[in-house]
Amino acid sequence: MKDGTVLKIEVTRTASEESIHVRMAGEIDAPVAQYGVAALHRALSAVTPPTVIVLDLSDLKALAAAGARSILGFADARVRGGFELRLVADPEGVVTEILRLTSRQAALLVYDTAAAALRLAAPPATSD
Repeated sequence: MKDGTVLKIEVTRTASEESIHVRMAGEIDAPVAQYGVAALHRALSAVTPPTVIVLDLSDLKALAAAGARSILGFADARVRGGFELRLVADPEGVVTEILRLTSRQAALLVYDTAAAALRLAAPPATSD
């Protein structure tokens, strides 16, 4: 992480109580990757399925491969735990590309806005 850059995590439960919007801003490089994901786990420890978790990465300025692996590991753990997880990022952006290159999944669903991801029937912006 560059000097002066801070990873910010903001968690907001929607009014319907059916979903949680988690916005990450800043940079996730190797030194901060595990700290950031541990903070996500702590922030969501009291949340129970079948809650939809919208993980909004649209304000990330940089994402290292270690950060992508940590985020994908967090996502996999939450999905295995019975949650539905929706990613938000620029479909053509660097963050999405790093996630796709790091992901073991054949398809990675990414929504272009948090509003689209929060709509229950919204189709994803991209699908591989």
